[in-house]
Amino acid sequence: MKKIFLLSIALSSCVTYKPAQKPTAFSNKFTIEKTYEDTWSKVINFFASKNIPIKTIEKASGLVATDSMLLNSITDKNIFDCGQLNAFGQSTPLHGKASFNVFIEKIDSTKTQMTININSNVSVPMSANLPPQNINCYSIGFYEKEIFDFVSLK
Repeated sequence: MKKIFLLSIALSSCVTYKPAQKPTAFSNKFTIEKTYEDTWSKVINFFASKNIPIKTIEKASGLVATDSMLLNSITDKNIFDCGQLNAFGQSTPLHGKASFNVFIEKIDSTKTQMTININSNVSVPMSANLPPQNINCYSIGFYEKEIFDFVSLK
C-alpha cells in the first residue's frame, strides 16, 4: 500500500500545467461589402463546407450558433491557446471542444457587420489523484479570419 501511495505522489508531481495567456487583442467584428442575404448565405455555406453542425439558426435575429465539437487541432498554437500540459517532461497534446456564435447585422443595403465569438476548452488532468478540470482556451483569431475571408469572397 505504501508503494502505491508513493507511486501516486511521484506521478502527480510529474504533471504540470501552464495556463493559457490571454492573447493580444484581435478583431472579431468585421464589416462586409455584401447584402445581409448574401452574408447570411455565405456564413451558412462556411459551416456546411466544414461539416460543422449548426445548433441554432435564427435569420431574423442574425444568429448562427454551432454545437460544441471535438477539435484535435486545439493544441495548434496558431488556432487556440489552451496552455501547456507537461507530463514526465514531455509536452502532452490537449484535445478539446469548441463552438461558434456568429451574429450578422445589416448596416445598410450593401453592407453588413459580422461578429464571431468562439468558445473553447480542454479537460486537463491536474494530478493522478484528482479528476480533470475544464480549462478555457483563447482563440487567437485564426477561425475568425477564416470565416471572414470565406464570407468576403465574391
